[in-house]
Amino acid sequence: MVSAGEYSTFEVASAIIPKVGGSLSLIACTFIMRDVSTKWHRKRSVSLASVLIFCISIADWLYSLFCCFLSTWMAPVGHSNFHGQPVFLAAGNTQSCTAQGFISTLALSASMSYYATLMVFYWMSVHYSWSEAKTKKYRWYFILPPAIIAFGVALPPLFYEMYNFGGLYSCFIASYPADCEFTPEHNCERGEGALLYHDIYWVYGMFLLIIIIIFVCLLIYKVFSQERKHDKYLTKGQSKRRINTRKTIWQGMRYVGAFALAYFSLYIITIYRWLNKVPPISIGYLVMILPPLLGLFNSFVYFRPRFIAYRENNVDSSWISALGNVFDINLDYLSESSSRMSKRLSSISRRSIAGTIGSRMASGSSTGGDSIDGGDLTSPLFQADGSMEEEEEKISSSSSKSVTFDV
Repeated sequence: MVSAGEYSTFEVASAIIPKVGGSLSLIACTFIMRDVSTKWHRKRSVSLASVLIFCISIADWLYSLFCCFLSTWMAPVGHSNFHGQPVFLAAGNTQSCTAQGFISTLALSASMSYYATLMVFYWMSVHYSWSEAKTKKYRWYFILPPAIIAFGVALPPLFYEMYNFGGLYSCFIASYPADCEFTPEHNCERGEGALLYHDIYWVYGMFLLIIIIIFVCLLIYKVFSQERKHDKYLTKGQSKRRINTRKTIWQGMRYVGAFALAYFSLYIITIYRWLNKVPPISIGYLVMILPPLLGLFNSFVYFRPRFIAYRENNVDSSWISALGNVFDINLDYLSESSSRMSKRLSSISRRSIAGTIGSRMASGSSTGGDSIDGGDLTSPLFQADGSMEEEEEKISSSSSKSVTFDV
């Protein structure tokens, strides 16, 4: 048994850091799924864009849980990393490792595929001016293919035992032992050929990134073309306004940035391997930090337009109130309830002390005091307020899909 003190800082960090990022993404993805579900509950209908975002969030949630939060816990006990040491915090077996690798690959493939599909849909809906009825007609053409592709990518390694500990913080597409395909003198016990499949997998990811960039550019150009058509109606002296174009550019850059920032460190490692070079340790730390934050990045892009709109329409509100509105959480109510609870407990404490002193003065006893009645703990925090009605939508969606990306 190797003690924790015998592991290097990098090896310990590779097991701990992904859990932090994965936890943040789990929370962020949950908020997105809750938001879309609330929309459906209120309207009994949601846009196709919201459905695709919901699918992305499900995939990111699964990836954050199995690959990042559980990380080395699912690695087989006794398996080694690239340095030949037992995996830090490993507590699983071959079956748990295979399950982690399959679900992580499936979720990651689905997330990337749905992300690209979402960009294609945004462009088509604006380019062809699709109505809601038209969108419903083609709904399944956008929902099913990414899921089918994800299963098509994740299933083959399952039959060739290619899901093994990848040498860093989780089981993924890899051979075992971790360095068997790098050193000819070591024979692979499981997953021979996984290195090639792994590289093909990330080539597919790079291809999807290119698709996303292309369709974001096409969307920006389409919005620019629409605004340019109105230039002929300008009177002399009026300046050309490109408000929607600028907003679309920035929102598009955020979408591309969220995707690229999460995955670029994995692309870099793949490129280093193609060049037969060892990546620097800094790239390893980036792999621990950035991919687990994918769900958090997407949450920022998803909720930001609503947050900005609320602050613009409620200039006197605090950013905490704005966050509560965006996440549909009554933070002011909770704050007020907490304040009332503190005052109540303070009052109880004062009465208890006064009763104790009075009892001692009357009886000369060293003990005494008032008992706390259950009614003294009355607080909105402990009551079900049935009188509260469901709040209406706080922020109305923008009339231009090209500006808000219709989320």
